[in-house]
Amino acid sequence: MIPDVDVFISNYTIVDPDVYQLWVDGCTSEDAVENVHRHVIRYAENTLELVKSDVCDHYRTYNLLEKLLHNPPKLAEQLNFQIEPLTRQLLIEKYYEFDDIVIRELLGRKLSSRYRKDLDEVSEKTGITLKSCRRQFDNVKRIFKVVEDLQGSVIQNIKNLFLLSEDLAKRYGAVVFMACLRLETGKKKLQYLSFNDFYECALAVMHHWTYPTGSSDHDDMDLDREFLLDLREIRSLLEKEKEFKHLVCAKLKPELLDKAYQELEINFRSYARSIISIGCSLHRSREIKCLFLDLYEKCIEPWRQISWTPHDLTIFLSSFKNCALQLDCFREFDTRHAWERFMTVISTSLLRSKDLGLVSLDPMSMGNFSLGAAKGPITLRVDLSAAQLSGHSAFNLQSVKYDRETFKMEMRGLHKEIELTGGCATKGKLFRVPINSKGTLLFTLKNMEATHTVRFKPRKEKDLTFMDLDITFKINHVDMFKMDLYNPHSTRIAGAALNKLLNDNWKAILAAFTPSMEGVVQQRFTEAFSPLFKHLPYEEILPPY
Repeated sequence: MIPDVDVFISNYTIVDPDVYQLWVDGCTSEDAVENVHRHVIRYAENTLELVKSDVCDHYRTYNLLEKLLHNPPKLAEQLNFQIEPLTRQLLIEKYYEFDDIVIRELLGRKLSSRYRKDLDEVSEKTGITLKSCRRQFDNVKRIFKVVEDLQGSVIQNIKNLFLLSEDLAKRYGAVVFMACLRLETGKKKLQYLSFNDFYECALAVMHHWTYPTGSSDHDDMDLDREFLLDLREIRSLLEKEKEFKHLVCAKLKPELLDKAYQELEINFRSYARSIISIGCSLHRSREIKCLFLDLYEKCIEPWRQISWTPHDLTIFLSSFKNCALQLDCFREFDTRHAWERFMTVISTSLLRSKDLGLVSLDPMSMGNFSLGAAKGPITLRVDLSAAQLSGHSAFNLQSVKYDRETFKMEMRGLHKEIELTGGCATKGKLFRVPINSKGTLLFTLKNMEATHTVRFKPRKEKDLTFMDLDITFKINHVDMFKMDLYNPHSTRIAGAALNKLLNDNWKAILAAFTPSMEGVVQQRFTEAFSPLFKHLPYEEILPPY
């Protein structure tokens, strides 16, 4: 007699990376269907229905997998879904990826249920869907709760328990580390710093200020208390201030321009006391918490008033660190070692925060600004946040005029395609139609003819000529202007209708926006190029014929 046997046959679970990314990003199934359908070949009448069926099937699978993704090792152990190792790693990695701008908003916040309910504000500010913001919040909170009390390397613990890549584990490790130390990152003065700035600084602290690898107390979540107590000894530098200043100034005099050197001589005492006072007080928990704020207020704010280049700051910090080691008061190994560990992190933090160098030109950060008009049939205002301009470097130069006597340069040319993206809040009326929308924005300008006029204002220093800039920008002609708004809280139909209304009237909107667009562009271009001309002699940038 043959016994009854239950047989279950299943194929490997198929994961479409593009659809999975849409699901991870918090897109609804309807939006995902529309997105996928736009990119398929429409060779049959029922293409839309096929796409809808396929996408919805994927979404159902991902919803079933989500609980397993909360505990990645279980995803490898479960038997309900046959998933290949590479596919499993893709599922985990994509699910735990995060947007820097979202995590920047979470830094310094208490990961509470109350704050989770207020994530709609983060969504509006960043332009990331609310569902995605909640996923990222939950992931950070989940990892934090699991690893905060574990011994050993937090990065290794995250890798082992959540099966993440080294790079992603480091990023989460830095977030967890800052949360455990309760580092202050949310003050208004620190808002200009990005997640990557804090990430690099946190990694430096984890590497240099925690218990060394191999020691019995090794734990990169706890600061080395003996090291922090040893740092109190660096106060002895204040007793050797004259000798210390002489060593630093003697080393830097050949390398700094006269103005920068004079500022160093006058303000050395202030600079030295600011850095040393931070180190001497780090053994107190409150001072650790306010580390970034103290660095900004005591060092960065004063340095923003002087004309040091990034190179000037780098060599100053290097000389400041090395010259101290030549003094008698630093003979003891513990004090020398503590000073080196301290200055390594301080240098990293200050160089990340000082923001002295040239900004990225393409894409160019445009920051926060407003466009609009308050007269006529269009009373529309668009407030942009974290905006970026791209494509402008592809500039076909048509003519250039330069007058060496008046130091004026005029360039005419064609920008084939420029894009402006960012978070936005749009409010006002377009031909009596009220508009009120929040989300993200994409401006596209095609075949834009423009004139860039640069006026140089010469100044002499050490027998060299340096230039201050005044840049003006004028839009002469645009073939097409497109404005696409995405509001995560609006329906797809309403969003499409709004974009159609805007783009049907693009000429009128462009005319209304042009003055404010020109003003913002010339301001940002001046800010971008000024450091170059401020610190490099005119003779090197534009040598004589």
